[in-house]
Amino acid sequence: MIDRKDVEHIARLARLRLTEAEKEMYLNQLNSIMEYMDKLNQLDTTETEPTLHVLPKKTCPEKMLSLNRCRMKKPWQTVLTRMMTFSSSRL
Repeated sequence: MIDRKDVEHIARLARLRLTEAEKEMYLNQLNSIMEYMDKLNQLDTTETEPTLHVLPKKTCPEKMLSLNRCRMKKPWQTVLTRMMTFSSSRL
């Protein structure tokens, strides 16, 4: 499990100054996450088929079987497009 030193180390890496209350809160939250991950690791997934598409089907037409042929905008392109639209509308 995660201890207080781990929380302080992570905060230092992220250059965060945490209060004692925040350290305690993050310690509890991180340990909760780790406990949940332990539960998930106990699940038997041998009968579970791999996910075919990580995106909803509507984003990739059914006739296209390969994600390589289904070109979507990359998230950063969408963000840049929105930023440019917002910037030009403010001029």
